[in-house]
Amino acid sequence: MKTKLLLIGLVLCVCFSEEALAGLSINEFVTNTENDWVELCFSGGPGESMDVSPLFVTCYYGSNMRLSQEPVTIRSEDSPDTPWDDRFIVVYMHAGASATESDLSGDINGNGILEVSCSNYSAALWNSEGVVSIDTDDDPENGGIIDFAAYSNMDGTPNKAVTGYIRCASAAGQWTAADDVQKSSIDIGANGLNGHFSVSRLPVPDCNSSADFAVTRFQTPGSENIISSGEPAGDVFKLRKGRINVRRDAATASVEVPLFVNEECSLRLRVFSSTGVMLYSTGLARDIPPGYFSLYWESPSVATLPAGIYPVLVEAVSRERKRAQRKKFLIVLGRKR
Repeated sequence: MKTKLLLIGLVLCVCFSEEALAGLSINEFVTNTENDWVELCFSGGPGESMDVSPLFVTCYYGSNMRLSQEPVTIRSEDSPDTPWDDRFIVVYMHAGASATESDLSGDINGNGILEVSCSNYSAALWNSEGVVSIDTDDDPENGGIIDFAAYSNMDGTPNKAVTGYIRCASAAGQWTAADDVQKSSIDIGANGLNGHFSVSRLPVPDCNSSADFAVTRFQTPGSENIISSGEPAGDVFKLRKGRINVRRDAATASVEVPLFVNEECSLRLRVFSSTGVMLYSTGLARDIPPGYFSLYWESPSVATLPAGIYPVLVEAVSRERKRAQRKKFLIVLGRKR
């Protein structure tokens, strides 16, 4: 069996150029969500791409299968021809976590991310100690590791199987392992990752070690990482636009209000007339995780109101800091075309 796997690995290495494999990396992963995922990114030269479908994204335990039977292309540059960012692919770590998408299917669920579900361990990634690997198969011993990351809660009792995976990655030159493998792993905290946290690659030269990654409060599947550390401070949220101009036509039915959320909170949007009469209010959007988020003014009034300036209020309540915040801005409705 090992001979067969070794031959498969050799064939895959021939199919992919050394430069292409070097450009494929683990960009972000989570270990404490309902459906744990790993984000891949590709940093090849201009116009370069590769089909990652024959590869494995694996934690090595459990059962493992190649990413897809259909082509799944990752690119060094985002293409205007697709509704997702082609530089990233999000891999869910157990079958059925999300619809499996490919070049042929496109973005089935319309969330702007190319997503693949693969058959690994049913409980996905352990939130205590483990590894994430891009490999030509599910055997860490035969030299097929393309990229690798090890993480730990630093409890002083390393898992023997995980230790073996780390030693294999170290022998393949894909991870820097100390005598105490936990000390060379990414520290995810004594209680593991918070449900809204992720491990994200830092914008530094890759040295195949824990120094390449940081624990951050923001999860950004399918897009560039947001690096943060420490406890939330400052604003609960920020407006990404201080004023929104709306060019209306007969089909205009909603107005997007883009925000950036700094900590988990609940949000509400209210729209007023120039005389202070409330025209619209959203329901309370509860437990919004940190990151990019949008509220919407969705009402027949968007299409029927006269052109003019409409004051808007966004309210937030942070349960963690027991803090409320309000921000005012303007929506300008243009004349209907």
